[in-house]
Amino acid sequence: MDTVRLGFALLVAALGPPGAEPAPAVEEAPAAMVVVRVVDCDGRPTEGVFVFLEEEGQEGRLLSTDALGAATAPIDPATPHRVRAAATSGDAWGLTGWQPLAEASTGLTLGLLPAGTLAVESAGPEGVLRLETRGWDLAALLAKLGAGPEIYPGTPLLIPGLPEGDYTVVLKEQSRPVTVRAGSTVRVSFE
Repeated sequence: MDTVRLGFALLVAALGPPGAEPAPAVEEAPAAMVVVRVVDCDGRPTEGVFVFLEEEGQEGRLLSTDALGAATAPIDPATPHRVRAAATSGDAWGLTGWQPLAEASTGLTLGLLPAGTLAVESAGPEGVLRLETRGWDLAALLAKLGAGPEIYPGTPLLIPGLPEGDYTVVLKEQSRPVTVRAGSTVRVSFE
């Protein structure tokens, strides 16, 4: 077969015979975009903040904010689900609860709020702590940054930058309820 006939055969294969209706284009559903904006306690955008974006039933993602204080991520809208976000600058946190994707796709704003400190001591058990508040485990999020809080007997551990609220601090089988207040330190002991 010469080059001209081969080219025509390939064209017919791709487009169909002359006069045929073109095949309908297959359109993919565009990904929904979720923008998480992080602001400081005065409402100013905050650059370089770590953002944890979680989709219900999916592995969470670690993002960071740009110069405008925004972290953007595509989300597959094919299945209905909820999303939530947490953010930390190292000395403050912002947290959202679960929100439907339709609401979250209009944007989430997290304020880095005034923070308190948790002082943890252990007389015996050692290991990685869980630090649960509002459905989040902040210790697990810190572990994703390589800074998961681990406690050793006789060595106090300070965890600053925690948002106000009620927490459950867990070490092995022991758990302690505590309330963190901005500007103060709350102590927790494990035997």
